[in-house]
This record gives sequence, C-alpha cells and structure tokens, in this order.
Amino acid sequence: MNTFNKAVNKFFEHLTIFGSITFFSVITLLLIVLKDYDKALLLIYGMILIYLVAVSIRLFYFKERPKKLRYGNFIEKIDAGSFPSIHAARAVFLFLFLTGLVFADRMVMIFLFLVMLLIIYSRVYLKKHYWIDVICGAGLGYITSWLVI
Repeated sequence: MNTFNKAVNKFFEHLTIFGSITFFSVITLLLIVLKDYDKALLLIYGMILIYLVAVSIRLFYFKERPKKLRYGNFIEKIDAGSFPSIHAARAVFLFLFLTGLVFADRMVMIFLFLVMLLIIYSRVYLKKHYWIDVICGAGLGYITSWLVI
C-alpha cells in the first residue's frame, strides 16, 4: 500500500470516530455539563431507540460484514453484524439533532452535513458495511430523529 492510500485509510479511520458511541456519549455528557438536560435526554432516547431497532434486526437477520469479524459469543455476533449500520444511524441522528436544535448557522450546517456524508462513506470504504447497510442505517437515524426530536 502506498503512502497516499495509507493516509486516506488513516483519515477515514479517524473520521469514523465521529459516528461512534464514544463521540455520541461525549456530546451527551457535554450537554449535561452545560445543564441542557432536555437535549441530553433527547440524545439518550435517540441512542436507545437506534440500538433497540438495530440489535432487534441483527438478532433475526445476521449479515456478515465485507471484512468479516470473528466472534465467539452472542454479543460479539451482534457486533459483527453489518445490517443496519449503527454508525450511519448515529451520524444522521446526530447531524439532524445538531442542526435542528443546536446550530442554526448555514455554514455550520453544511460542514456537519459533509462530515455526516464522509462518516457514512467511511463505513463502506473501511469495509465495515455494504452500501445497503449504510443506507438503511441512515434511514434508521432519520426516522429516529423524526420520532425523538
């Protein structure tokens, strides 16, 4: 692998963190520190709903990831599932949450939209998901935001 490809891989590996449960939790904790409990609760409700739906689907429909993950127990098998993409769901939900309830500036919204798209693309690029997984995950994030926000 040449230097350019390594740099692109590193870029997407770092970028995909913004769709992780860790980042989602940091935003939630930040809202709690800022005493914006209502918004923090909305994020928690969204996270719970995304996981309930995605894990329920993965319980009944297991789909291997493009780059297969080994699993030794039931919980690891759920995590090794590809459909739907929980990263994509969180990225879309967080984008809609931030642009709907926190930031009103058009440039910030455009920036966050581009980051969301790159996070979704990173999941396919890194061979964590297929396109159908991220599309359905994005749909899950959209529906969750519609129900929660």
